[in-house]
Amino acid sequence: MYDINELRARIKKRKKAFLLKALVLSLLMLTALVLIALNIHKAVTFISIISALLLLLATHLTVQRDNPTTIFSRELRGVNIKEEEYVSRRTPGLALKWHGGGGRTPPQPFAPNTGANKKQYHPRLGGRVYLLHDSGDISEISGLTAEHVDIYEEGDALIKYAGTKYPIVLSRAVERQPCPICGEINDMTAVACRACGLGIIKES
Repeated sequence: MYDINELRARIKKRKKAFLLKALVLSLLMLTALVLIALNIHKAVTFISIISALLLLLATHLTVQRDNPTTIFSRELRGVNIKEEEYVSRRTPGLALKWHGGGGRTPPQPFAPNTGANKKQYHPRLGGRVYLLHDSGDISEISGLTAEHVDIYEEGDALIKYAGTKYPIVLSRAVERQPCPICGEINDMTAVACRACGLGIIKES
């Protein structure tokens, strides 16, 4: 099982770091907007506009890297009542969903085998699970991969810790579990996550 104390300490640190970045970016953006509004000098206004645009880009990249909807998410605990796998494509208008599994090959769109089409299509097998809580409510956890979903079984008790994205199995012993923080699939005999180094505690 993953080291829950280390996990919580990391999430707390990530929250503080994100809030600090957000505060700094907000103050800098406010300064740039004030200078634009005052229009003291053309050069100052021009530099302030460029700075504001760069700060917008920095904000976008920060939100992409440290997704606030994940790091500030609440804990979800429940029974896996349904899971889905699907094929998504990055190219707009070419989205194709596939529900199934069992080693079957997902359907592929007909297209000539040309270099242009190879660049155009980017299949990505993903998944989601639905958790039934004690209250009777159902939560959907999406953004998983097919490899994650293959670990879960219907009827499993799963938990997604607060501030994390990937649920783990609680109700039965499994040889492999996704890292709650980064999603890397790890052997539970290891001492730490292969990708982010989150500690793994051997169960007695």
